[in-house]
Amino acid sequence: MGRIPMGVAPRSERVVIYITAQTKKELAKIAAVHRTSVNDVINEALTAYLMNRGDDIQRYNNFFGEE
Repeated sequence: MGRIPMGVAPRSERVVIYITAQTKKELAKIAAVHRTSVNDVINEALTAYLMNRGDDIQRYNNFFGEE
């Protein structure tokens, strides 16, 4: 993978999360059924979670300001 030029934001970020072995196993099953990756399943679930938490994000932005 090449380097990202200065001033260009990366499209995604790498994070470390800890999940149980059983959760990872079940996520892998879902990913296999949908012919995708566990990473994509997690991203989809987190995106849906954020869409349902818009009020919380707005409250945060009102209190702390947007980034």
